[in-house]
Amino acid sequence: DNGATFRCVVTNAFGTATSNPATLTVGNPPNITTPPASQSVIEGQSATFQVVASGSTPLSYQWLRSGDPIPGANSPTYALSNVTLADNGATFRCVVTNAFGTATSNPATLTVGNPPNITTPPASQSVIEGQSATFQVVASGSAPLSYQWLRSGATISGANSPTYTVSNVTLAYDGDSFHCVVTNAFGTANSDQAILTVNTRPSITTPPSNQTVIAGQPATFQVNAGGSTPLSYQWQRNTANIPGANSLTYTISSTTLADNGAKFRCVVTNAFGAATSNEATLTVNAPPNITTPPLDQTVTQGQPATFQVAAGGTAPFSYQWQRNMVYIPGANLPGYTLSSTTLTDSGAKFRCVVTNAFGAATSNEATLTVTPPPPTLMTEASTDRAIAFDSVTMIRDPFPLNTFLNFSPDHRTRTILLASDADLLPGENSSALTAQAEDSLLMGYPLTVEFVGKVPGFDWLTQIVVRLPESVAGNGDLLVSITLHGRTSNKVRIRIQ
Repeated sequence: DNGATFRCVVTNAFGTATSNPATLTVGNPPNITTPPASQSVIEGQSATFQVVASGSTPLSYQWLRSGDPIPGANSPTYALSNVTLADNGATFRCVVTNAFGTATSNPATLTVGNPPNITTPPASQSVIEGQSATFQVVASGSAPLSYQWLRSGATISGANSPTYTVSNVTLAYDGDSFHCVVTNAFGTANSDQAILTVNTRPSITTPPSNQTVIAGQPATFQVNAGGSTPLSYQWQRNTANIPGANSLTYTISSTTLADNGAKFRCVVTNAFGAATSNEATLTVNAPPNITTPPLDQTVTQGQPATFQVAAGGTAPFSYQWQRNMVYIPGANLPGYTLSSTTLTDSGAKFRCVVTNAFGAATSNEATLTVTPPPPTLMTEASTDRAIAFDSVTMIRDPFPLNTFLNFSPDHRTRTILLASDADLLPGENSSALTAQAEDSLLMGYPLTVEFVGKVPGFDWLTQIVVRLPESVAGNGDLLVSITLHGRTSNKVRIRIQ
C-alpha cells in the first residue's frame, strides 16, 4: 500500500467535485539491532561507540552522554578522542528516530584507566643459606592489579601478591632470577629481574690430618673448606695465630724435636662467618743423637769403672756397649760398669751404639785407664801403728834414732816396714821407691830407702828398709809413708824413744 494515492469524488443533484489525491505512506519505526558496546580504553586513547538500527529511512541519530545530548553526535558511530580519567564511568547511548517513531539504545559505559607501570622493581637479594629472601614490587596503574611472580622464567604457584618470600633458602636458589608480571584491565607490565645470591658460612669439608715426620723433614697441613668466596685462612699453633700462615696449606720446612706434640688448626672466614677446623697433632721423630758421650775413666785396680751415655731422639732407645768395637753381651743399658777392674783392662776403649726405630748413633770411644793401687803399709788391726822391726835386732818399736847395735858407720837405726802393692817393675831398684816421715810438729823428713824386696814365702808382701833421720824436732812418734810410681801409701805411726 505504500505510495498508493487516494482521492474522493463527491456528487449531488447539482454536480460532481473531485478532491486532491492523498498519498499513503506505510513504514516501520526504528529498532536497535546492535546496541553500542561498553568500552575500556587507556587514558589518551580514543573510544568509539557504534549503534546499528533498522526501520524506515531516513533514520536520524542523536548520541547522549550520561543522558545529555552530545552536540553534533548524529551518526551511527560516536568517537571520543584522547580520553581522560574524567571520562571514566560515562555512559553513552543513541536515540534513533524516523517518521514512525523513536528507539533508544541501551547505555554503553566508558571505562578509562592506566595499564600497570613498575615504579619500584624487585631488588636483588644476597642472603645466607637458611635465611629468608623477600622480593617486593611496587606498581602503579588502574586497580585492581594482579601479580604473578616467576622464578627463572617459570611461574611460581600461589605467588600472587606484591611481595614474594623464599623461606629457608638453599644453595639450589643461588643465581636464580625473580620477576613479577603485573596486570590489570588495561595491560601488563614485567618487572626487571632480581637475582638471588645464596651465601654460605665457611664449613670445614676436610680437616687437617695428624702428621708424623722425622726431624729435619718438612710437615704440611692442609684444610679444605666450603662456603661463599672469598675465603680467608689463618693457621694456629697451639691456638695462637701463626703470622703469615694464610693459605689452604701450612708447611714447616724443617721440623725439630721442639715441634713434637704441637697442635695445628685453621680458622676459615668469609663475609658471613667463620669455621675452625679440628686440631691436627704433629709428631716429630728423630734418630738417636749422642748428647753426652761416655767419658774416659781412670780407676785403681780392683775398683769399678762405669761408663755412661745419654742420647736424644725418639724413645724407646736400645743400647749396645762395645769394648774395642766388639759387642759386650748383656751390656744393654745407658750405663755399663766393670765391677772390678784389672790391669789388663787398662787401655780398653768403650763405646755405645744407641738405636731406635729411626736410626742409630755410635758414641765416641772412652778409654779406661787402670792404675795399680797405691802401696799399703801394714799396721796393727784397727790402728795406724806400723808393723815395723829393727833391721838388726828385729825388735818392734819404739826405736832410737841412733844405735850402736848395727854395723853401719853412722849408727843410724834401720827399720823394716812391710807393705802390699809395692812391687817393683822389672829393671827397677830401690831408688824407685821413696819414703818420708813427719814429726809431731808437722816437720817433714826424707827417709833413705836402702832395700826393697819380697818377703820370702809371701809374694804379695814387700819389705822395705828405711834409715831413720838423725834427729827430729818434735817429740814422740813419726808418721811414715812411702811413694811408688807416683802413688803414696797410707801413713803409719812409728814410736821413737
